[in-house]
Amino acid sequence: RMKLNKGIFNVDAAASFLPHLDETAKDLSSHVAEYPDLSEFCMLASFDLFCTAVIGKSLRVIDQHSAKKRDVKFADAAAKTFHYMGDLLYSPLEKRMFDMGMKTSTWRLFEGNMDFQMKVAIEIVDEVLND
Repeated sequence: RMKLNKGIFNVDAAASFLPHLDETAKDLSSHVAEYPDLSEFCMLASFDLFCTAVIGKSLRVIDQHSAKKRDVKFADAAAKTFHYMGDLLYSPLEKRMFDMGMKTSTWRLFEGNMDFQMKVAIEIVDEVLND
């Protein structure tokens, strides 16, 4: 996160990506009615906003009709990873097992999601750089 701070949390950086966030937010609002589950909408919307700020492009995972399956899986894996991290950080059992060098099922799920995210993130960044 500290590496992202300079590129996101300062006035000059914000001036460069805020207009793009406005465009993404407008697009997101046109899809809210498609989601009976507000938590799913919020997860996908926050992912699209994050991508817009960080890579300069929304992956439009919010659009159920045109989103790439790979990108939706990427957003889902990111959300799951945060849940797994919470379990790994705050569960005394998980900490004890980690300290003993044991990989729990939660750790393996976390690790698998992180491997998948790294692979797909490289693909996405390559695509953005080649556009």
